[in-house]
Amino acid sequence: MTLVVVGASVPIPVWQVAVAVFVLARIGQLWGRKVEGKPLLFLKVIQCLLIGSAWLLSFIYRCLWFPA
Repeated sequence: MTLVVVGASVPIPVWQVAVAVFVLARIGQLWGRKVEGKPLLFLKVIQCLLIGSAWLLSFIYRCLWFPA
């Protein structure tokens, strides 16, 4: 799937647009954190993602009668 930008001679794939928007939003978030003086929470977010994934997998294994 491609996204045709008005005035552009080459159509841009949607995944490239999505990656660009994600990167720009992430940069904006980092800049906003710096302006507010709040710490970056990368390690806390990664910790929550890992704990949540481990809990979900253990729940699925118990439902399927696999020893956890």
